[in-house]
Order: sequence, then C-alpha cells, then structure tokens
Amino acid sequence: MKQSVDAVYENGCLKLLEPVDLQEGRRVRMEIDTGDVEDPLEVLARVYDGLSEREIEEIEAVVLKRGPLFSGKESP
Repeated sequence: MKQSVDAVYENGCLKLLEPVDLQEGRRVRMEIDTGDVEDPLEVLARVYDGLSEREIEEIEAVVLKRGPLFSGKESP
C-alpha cells in the first residue's frame, strides 16, 4: 500500500505532520522529495487566476448544472 505523508526533518529524525495508520514496528520504504510542498488551499486559491468575471461565472454555471460530483446523476 502506498500513501503520501508530509514530514519535517528535526534533530536527525523525520517528524510526521499527520498521523498514519501503521502497525507498531512495521517496516516501511520512503522516498524523500525535498521540493517545495504547496499547501492545497493555496493551490485552490489560484484556480481562477487570470480569468475574467464572466469566465468564472460560466465555469461555475456549468459546475452547478452538473450537480454533486460522482453522483452518477445530473441535476434537473
């Protein structure tokens, strides 16, 4: 099973920033990516960057017409 978690390196140890569901003593393999990790909320805040008010309204109208995501049904 693969899962991604963020960690901070402090005093020679990696400190997880969120809990993980692992059995005590479980051996794991890690791949360390030291690239900038972006906050997902900051990424979402930039979704409409560069778009006009009209373009934003058109996008939101399409999304609202579709209804809930993954429901398999379209809204009336």
